[in-house]
Amino acid sequence: MPISVPHVLHGFRLDLEEESSLQAPPPDSTPGVRIKIVRVPSLTSDERSWPIRWLDENDNPWLRARFEGAGEHRIRFRLLDVAEFEVDGPPSRITAHALKDLPDATLRHALLEQILPYTLALRDHLMLHAAAARGPRGVVLLTGESGAGKSTLLAALMDAGLTPWSDDAVRIDLSDTTVRAHAGFSGLRLWPDSVAALPESLQGEVVVQGDDKPHWCPPEGTLPQDTASPTPTRIRCGLLLGPQAPSPRIRRLSLRDTVVLLHQHAFGNPHLDRQGLDRHFTQLEAVARSVPFCELRYPRRLSQLPEVVALLLEELESDGSDLFTKPGLDL
Repeated sequence: MPISVPHVLHGFRLDLEEESSLQAPPPDSTPGVRIKIVRVPSLTSDERSWPIRWLDENDNPWLRARFEGAGEHRIRFRLLDVAEFEVDGPPSRITAHALKDLPDATLRHALLEQILPYTLALRDHLMLHAAAARGPRGVVLLTGESGAGKSTLLAALMDAGLTPWSDDAVRIDLSDTTVRAHAGFSGLRLWPDSVAALPESLQGEVVVQGDDKPHWCPPEGTLPQDTASPTPTRIRCGLLLGPQAPSPRIRRLSLRDTVVLLHQHAFGNPHLDRQGLDRHFTQLEAVARSVPFCELRYPRRLSQLPEVVALLLEELESDGSDLFTKPGLDL
């Protein structure tokens, strides 16, 4: 179960030192997070309370958590009844106890795209469910419901020369007046038809079969060198992939709609009190005021992606601040 250090954890401003079958970090890295994976025949029964819960569409908890230790130094997660994760520090150490028959790809996905982002969300970082690509003028965020085509569009943007920045989780940096995105790219999770349609420039790479979507993993050395230790980069714009349309269309979202969109696609923190909620929505408003967001609708036909990408790039490469606001713009 290889996890690429440069392409993943540096993106969350983390490094990785592994005590398991995961691949070792580069010799010149400075480990900031130690991850230990222990395979077990079963998880121990835990009758203690889990005050933090994330619910599925049937209101059943699929992920539970609680703070432990002095000063809430430790967070313990329980993923259904298949794995438990003990996260120490901000995080600095993660110990995973996973069932022996849990597929490596499932554990990898849970660790990188659920446990790490939710840990950072519980530590009051703003984390978005989004794919992202970096162009010459900044990062483009791609949000939308599951199956909306975020990863497929990201692959098309990569083929057009943009740098992959994230496939599922983006940490937003609000440390100054410029809204930036940390990189966190480990590969693309694509449905089989999208894998088969990968452009020639992305063919021949490693595809790890997961429990649902295959996972396309770039081998070492195939991404730009600066993704090994990327600097958080200004967010140029955000695109919400909306319902299909007969032809490509883009419309700017209002400030209110952008805040609602960001809230819907943030990694939720059920632990927030009223003061925490106020801080959360203040962060969302700061992003919405600084970054233009638009809804993009287009036919979900792979054959039309090059046309959509070409039209997006024409807008994104302009040096003005009036993205997608030209009169009569109907891509």
